Amino acid sequence: MSLITRIASLISLFFISLTLSFIYVIFADVNQSIIIRLDTYNDLTFLGTRSDVLRISVVSLAIVLLNIILVRIMEKKYLFEARVLSFGNIIFAILILVVIGGIIYIN
Repeated sequence: MSLITRIASLISLFFISLTLSFIYVIFADVNQSIIIRLDTYNDLTFLGTRSDVLRISVVSLAIVLLNIILVRIMEKKYLFEARVLSFGNIIFAILILVVIGGIIYIN
C-alpha cells in the first residue's frame, strides 16, 4: 500500500474506533429503549436498544475493513480509484460518527 492510502485507511479506522468508544462510554449503563430515528415531525419512527446502536458501528467497521482490502487489491492496477475509495472511506467513517453523535444527542 502506498503511504497516502495507508494514512487514509488509518484515519478511517481511527474515526470508527472513536465511534465505538463513544458508544461504549455513553451507553454503558443504559438499559432502556434508545431513540434511533425521528421523522420530520419529530415523531418516533424507530426505537432500539444499545445493541442496535453498537450493531450500526460494527457493520460500518466491517464495511471500512472491506474497503481497505479492496484498496489493497485495486492499488496495483487502478491507483486513482483506490485513492478515491480510501478517501471515500474517511468520509463514510465521519458520517457514521455524525449519525452516532445524533443518536447520542437525541437520547
